[in-house]
Amino acid sequence: MKKSLANLLVVFLLVVVTAGSVGYLFFSNIQTASTSDGIVTYALVTTAPEENSIAFEGCGAEFIKLYSVNVPGTLQDSLAGLFQVTDYKIPNTNFTNSLYNSTIKSTVTQEAETTIVNLNGDLISAGTCDDPRVINQITKTIEANLPENSEYKIKLNGSEQNWRCWNDMSGNCN
Repeated sequence: MKKSLANLLVVFLLVVVTAGSVGYLFFSNIQTASTSDGIVTYALVTTAPEENSIAFEGCGAEFIKLYSVNVPGTLQDSLAGLFQVTDYKIPNTNFTNSLYNSTIKSTVTQEAETTIVNLNGDLISAGTCDDPRVINQITKTIEANLPENSEYKIKLNGSEQNWRCWNDMSGNCN
């Protein structure tokens, strides 16, 4: 009995160490950013203001911080990176990812001077307080990867209205 319990403990510790190492490798390369400068950049949420963070109103004062992974990339790459983060709490940081439960795939197209961001899949929020976090993570990621004052539109499952009315429970959104 003691031997099997000891073996179970060893296996558990190996799993924990391996998972921690993967999280460290993925997030240890993250750097703060103000714009993308052609590298993969996406937005995470924190409740503590930091240098260059962007304030927004959620359930209390909250902040978006742009992070860059030191890999060349486009807006498409940055959105893909944002939607691939499946942890709510980002290891070894004060940051969270409100999109962790979403199953969104994105494509980016251009129509004249306007960038069109197509989000397809389920955009899932943990509740009312998470809604502004979700919206800000997506919009700030887009804005960080486009030239300043660029025009863009977001479509959720093929429609701008789906994006505008996402999680609007009033019944009056159009």
